[in-house]
Amino acid sequence: MSTPILGLPELATGQIDAYIQHNEALRKAEAFIAGVITSRTLTAPPTTPVEGSLYIPAAPATGAWASKENKLQHWLNNGWRTYESIPGTVWFVIEEEKLYFFDGALYIATGGDGGVELDSVNVFTKTQTVEPVGLTDGSTIAVDGSLSNTFTITLGGNRTLGNPTNLQAGAVYNFHVSQDATGGRTLSYGTAYKFGADGAPTLSTLANEVDWLSFQTIGSDLRFAGIKNGF
Repeated sequence: MSTPILGLPELATGQIDAYIQHNEALRKAEAFIAGVITSRTLTAPPTTPVEGSLYIPAAPATGAWASKENKLQHWLNNGWRTYESIPGTVWFVIEEEKLYFFDGALYIATGGDGGVELDSVNVFTKTQTVEPVGLTDGSTIAVDGSLSNTFTITLGGNRTLGNPTNLQAGAVYNFHVSQDATGGRTLSYGTAYKFGADGAPTLSTLANEVDWLSFQTIGSDLRFAGIKNGF
């Protein structure tokens, strides 16, 4: 005999004095080791739970789960066992495909993304940055919006900034455009770049000067937010 998830050995039924307590203890240990919860949104027990499955009842819990919100419910040997989660444990909820950390009172979503929960407001306590990406000079300058949101380019002639691929919705894209040692280079723009009534900006013309242009993605457009000249 063995436990249903990890295959831990159990005592046989002939060892009647010890096997029930021993085997249930094994299965409880297995549940905590596996760290997998089926659901945390049900208020009532499922009608056909899988042996060894774990749930966290949602409020208001009813039936066999009444008054057991936020406590682990373990389906074991045709009955529910109630456990207190151990502070510091981490659980994976299958239904949501998310990790939850138990802090001693609440299950806190971590998202599995270094603590960032993608569909929630996040508060960062350290600076968040992105590495600038240098663009390759050419008659039409290619931009891949998935690589960064800050780009640098030195113009070696009169150029066109090509329509970006892989634009990220709502992202702000910054371009640091440098004149080469000759200066006087001009920059045209693909059709994705929208400048409104004021039209496209005028770049600095002196050798080695740098201008900073900023855009935000709205739909398929990159809408111009402004320019700072002459760095």
